[in-house]
Amino acid sequence: MTQPPLPTHALPQARVIVFVDYMNVYEDFRRAFCSGTLLPTDGQFDPVAFGKLLAERGPNHEEWRLSEVRVYVGQPIHAHNTRAATAHDRQSAVWRNAGVVVLARPLQYLPGGVVRQKGIDVALAVDVVSLAHERKYEIAIIASTDTDLVPAIEAVQRFRGFERFPRVCVVSYDGLGKRLQLPDTRANQPYAFRMSKDDYAAVRDRTVYVDPKPPVP
Repeated sequence: MTQPPLPTHALPQARVIVFVDYMNVYEDFRRAFCSGTLLPTDGQFDPVAFGKLLAERGPNHEEWRLSEVRVYVGQPIHAHNTRAATAHDRQSAVWRNAGVVVLARPLQYLPGGVVRQKGIDVALAVDVVSLAHERKYEIAIIASTDTDLVPAIEAVQRFRGFERFPRVCVVSYDGLGKRLQLPDTRANQPYAFRMSKDDYAAVRDRTVYVDPKPPVP
Protein backbone atom coordinates (compact mmCIF):
# COMPACT_ATOMS: atom_id res chain seq x y z
CA MET A 1 0.00 0.00 0.00
CA THR A 2 1.34 3.43 -0.97
CA GLN A 3 2.11 5.66 1.99
CA PRO A 4 0.56 9.14 1.90
CA PRO A 5 3.03 12.06 1.62
CA LEU A 6 4.22 13.66 4.82
CA PRO A 7 2.24 16.76 5.78
CA THR A 8 4.08 19.98 5.04
CA HIS A 9 4.49 20.82 8.74
CA ALA A 10 6.46 17.57 9.22
CA LEU A 11 9.16 18.60 6.74
CA PRO A 12 12.41 20.13 8.04
CA GLN A 13 12.04 23.90 8.04
CA ALA A 14 14.73 25.92 6.26
CA ARG A 15 15.08 29.70 6.26
CA VAL A 16 16.73 30.85 3.04
CA ILE A 17 18.85 33.96 2.60
CA VAL A 18 19.89 34.87 -0.94
CA PHE A 19 23.18 36.79 -1.10
CA VAL A 20 23.38 38.66 -4.42
CA ASP A 21 26.54 40.16 -5.90
CA TYR A 22 24.49 42.37 -8.19
CA MET A 23 27.07 43.35 -10.81
CA ASN A 24 28.40 39.81 -11.01
CA VAL A 25 24.93 38.41 -11.73
CA TYR A 26 24.15 41.34 -14.07
CA GLU A 27 27.29 40.66 -16.13
CA ASP A 28 26.69 36.89 -16.19
CA PHE A 29 23.09 37.38 -17.34
CA ARG A 30 24.35 39.68 -20.12
CA ARG A 31 27.02 37.21 -21.25
CA ALA A 32 24.69 34.20 -21.09
CA PHE A 33 21.38 35.50 -22.42
CA CYS A 34 21.79 38.90 -24.13
CA SER A 35 23.20 39.36 -27.61
CA GLY A 36 23.56 41.92 -30.35
CA THR A 37 23.82 45.59 -29.42
CA LEU A 38 23.49 45.58 -25.66
CA LEU A 39 21.41 48.15 -23.81
CA PRO A 40 22.17 49.20 -20.21
CA THR A 41 18.99 47.42 -19.11
CA ASP A 42 20.19 44.11 -20.58
CA GLY A 43 21.25 42.04 -17.59
CA GLN A 44 19.09 43.93 -15.09
CA PHE A 45 16.93 41.79 -12.83
CA ASP A 46 14.49 42.06 -9.94
CA PRO A 47 16.30 40.76 -6.82
CA VAL A 48 13.06 39.72 -5.08
CA ALA A 49 11.80 37.77 -8.10
CA PHE A 50 15.26 36.24 -8.45
CA GLY A 51 15.33 35.25 -4.78
CA LYS A 52 11.85 33.71 -4.93
CA LEU A 53 12.73 31.74 -8.05
CA LEU A 54 15.76 30.24 -6.31
CA ALA A 55 14.03 29.53 -2.99
CA GLU A 56 11.12 27.80 -4.73
CA ARG A 57 13.53 25.22 -6.15
CA GLY A 58 14.36 23.69 -2.80
CA PRO A 59 14.21 19.90 -2.47
CA ASN A 60 10.88 18.18 -1.82
CA HIS A 61 12.13 16.73 1.47
CA GLU A 62 12.55 20.21 3.02
CA GLU A 63 10.31 23.24 3.35
CA TRP A 64 12.29 26.27 2.19
CA ARG A 65 11.08 29.75 3.15
CA LEU A 66 12.67 32.86 1.69
CA SER A 67 13.71 34.89 4.71
CA GLU A 68 15.77 37.67 3.14
CA VAL A 69 17.34 38.90 -0.08
CA ARG A 70 20.57 40.81 0.40
CA VAL A 71 22.08 42.77 -2.51
CA TYR A 72 25.73 43.84 -2.50
CA VAL A 73 26.42 46.57 -5.01
CA GLY A 74 28.88 49.34 -5.85
CA GLN A 75 27.65 52.87 -5.18
CA PRO A 76 28.55 55.62 -7.68
CA ILE A 77 29.64 58.91 -6.12
CA HIS A 78 27.70 62.03 -7.11
CA ALA A 79 30.87 64.13 -7.25
CA HIS A 80 32.30 61.78 -9.89
CA ASN A 81 29.19 60.79 -11.86
CA THR A 82 25.91 62.42 -10.90
CA ARG A 83 23.92 60.63 -13.60
CA ALA A 84 25.04 57.15 -12.52
CA ALA A 85 24.68 58.01 -8.83
CA THR A 86 21.12 59.24 -9.33
CA ALA A 87 20.21 56.06 -11.23
CA HIS A 88 21.72 53.95 -8.43
CA ASP A 89 19.72 55.85 -5.82
CA ARG A 90 16.48 55.23 -7.72
CA GLN A 91 17.18 51.55 -8.24
CA SER A 92 18.20 51.03 -4.60
CA ALA A 93 15.03 52.78 -3.42
CA VAL A 94 12.92 50.37 -5.49
CA TRP A 95 14.77 47.41 -4.01
CA ARG A 96 14.44 48.65 -0.44
CA ASN A 97 10.73 49.35 -0.90
CA ALA A 98 10.35 45.71 -1.99
CA GLY A 99 12.04 44.52 1.20
CA VAL A 100 15.57 43.95 -0.11
CA VAL A 101 18.51 44.58 2.23
CA VAL A 102 20.86 46.74 0.16
CA LEU A 103 24.55 46.78 1.11
CA ALA A 104 26.22 49.44 -1.03
CA ARG A 105 29.91 50.29 -0.98
CA PRO A 106 31.38 53.37 -2.72
CA LEU A 107 32.99 52.73 -6.08
CA GLN A 108 36.68 53.38 -6.42
CA TYR A 109 37.66 55.99 -9.03
CA LEU A 110 41.19 55.53 -10.37
CA PRO A 111 43.32 57.69 -12.68
CA GLY A 112 42.52 57.33 -16.35
CA GLY A 113 38.79 57.05 -15.81
CA VAL A 114 38.93 53.50 -14.41
CA VAL A 115 36.06 52.69 -12.03
CA ARG A 116 35.86 49.49 -10.02
CA GLN A 117 34.00 47.90 -7.15
CA LYS A 118 35.90 47.56 -3.92
CA GLY A 119 35.06 45.30 -0.99
CA ILE A 120 31.82 43.81 -2.35
CA ASP A 121 33.04 40.21 -2.24
CA VAL A 122 34.54 40.69 1.22
CA ALA A 123 31.32 42.18 2.62
CA LEU A 124 29.25 39.35 1.14
CA ALA A 125 31.63 36.66 2.41
CA VAL A 126 31.70 38.12 5.93
CA ASP A 127 27.90 38.15 6.07
CA VAL A 128 27.57 34.58 4.77
CA VAL A 129 29.83 33.36 7.58
CA SER A 130 28.64 35.66 10.38
CA LEU A 131 24.93 35.06 9.73
CA ALA A 132 25.57 31.32 9.71
CA HIS A 133 27.33 31.64 13.07
CA GLU A 134 24.37 33.66 14.38
CA ARG A 135 21.98 30.94 13.08
CA LYS A 136 20.06 33.40 10.94
CA TYR A 137 19.57 30.91 8.12
CA GLU A 138 19.59 27.24 7.27
CA ILE A 139 20.25 27.73 3.53
CA ALA A 140 22.47 30.39 1.99
CA ILE A 141 22.24 30.85 -1.77
CA ILE A 142 25.23 32.78 -3.08
CA ALA A 143 24.34 34.44 -6.39
CA SER A 144 27.83 35.04 -7.73
CA THR A 145 30.53 33.22 -9.67
CA ASP A 146 33.37 35.17 -8.00
CA THR A 147 35.88 32.59 -6.78
CA ASP A 148 36.97 34.94 -3.96
CA LEU A 149 33.84 33.68 -2.17
CA VAL A 150 35.02 30.06 -1.97
CA PRO A 151 36.61 30.52 1.50
CA ALA A 152 33.22 31.62 2.86
CA ILE A 153 31.64 28.38 1.61
CA GLU A 154 34.45 26.38 3.20
CA ALA A 155 33.96 28.22 6.50
CA VAL A 156 30.22 27.47 6.58
CA GLN A 157 30.90 23.81 5.83
CA ARG A 158 33.31 23.64 8.77
CA PHE A 159 30.75 25.35 10.98
CA ARG A 160 28.08 22.92 9.85
CA GLY A 161 30.05 19.80 10.71
CA PHE A 162 27.81 16.72 10.40
CA GLU A 163 24.52 18.61 10.80
CA ARG A 164 21.90 19.07 8.07
CA PHE A 165 22.15 22.86 8.33
CA PRO A 166 23.47 25.40 7.55
CA ARG A 167 24.20 24.73 3.88
CA VAL A 168 25.41 26.85 0.98
CA CYS A 169 24.08 26.67 -2.58
CA VAL A 170 25.32 28.62 -5.61
CA VAL A 171 24.18 29.54 -9.14
CA SER A 172 25.37 28.72 -12.64
CA TYR A 173 24.18 29.74 -16.10
CA ASP A 174 23.36 27.88 -19.31
CA GLY A 175 26.13 28.60 -21.80
CA LEU A 176 28.67 29.75 -19.22
CA GLY A 177 31.19 27.22 -18.02
CA LYS A 178 31.71 28.61 -14.55
CA ARG A 179 30.28 28.24 -11.06
CA LEU A 180 31.63 28.34 -7.52
CA GLN A 181 33.33 25.07 -6.66
CA LEU A 182 35.55 23.98 -3.81
CA PRO A 183 39.17 23.21 -4.78
CA ASP A 184 39.10 19.91 -2.89
CA THR A 185 37.37 17.47 -5.23
CA ARG A 186 36.69 15.17 -2.26
CA ALA A 187 34.66 17.90 -0.54
CA ASN A 188 30.89 18.11 -0.54
CA GLN A 189 30.39 20.54 -3.41
CA PRO A 190 27.64 23.16 -3.06
CA TYR A 191 24.54 22.50 -5.13
CA ALA A 192 24.24 24.84 -8.14
CA PHE A 193 20.90 26.19 -9.33
CA ARG A 194 21.22 26.45 -13.11
CA MET A 195 19.78 29.60 -14.66
CA SER A 196 18.21 29.33 -18.12
CA LYS A 197 17.17 31.97 -20.61
CA ASP A 198 13.56 31.46 -19.51
CA ASP A 199 14.63 32.03 -15.89
CA TYR A 200 16.23 35.32 -16.86
CA ALA A 201 13.08 36.36 -18.74
CA ALA A 202 11.05 35.64 -15.57
CA VAL A 203 13.14 37.93 -13.36
CA ARG A 204 14.22 40.56 -15.89
CA ASP A 205 13.87 44.23 -14.96
CA ARG A 206 13.43 46.51 -17.99
CA THR A 207 13.10 49.70 -15.95
CA VAL A 208 15.27 52.60 -17.15
CA TYR A 209 16.67 54.18 -13.99
CA VAL A 210 19.14 56.52 -15.65
CA ASP A 211 18.09 59.93 -16.97
CA PRO A 212 18.47 60.38 -20.73
CA LYS A 213 21.51 62.34 -21.76
CA PRO A 214 20.70 66.00 -22.49
CA PRO A 215 20.80 66.91 -26.20
CA VAL A 216 24.08 68.31 -27.48
CA PRO A 217 23.58 72.01 -28.23
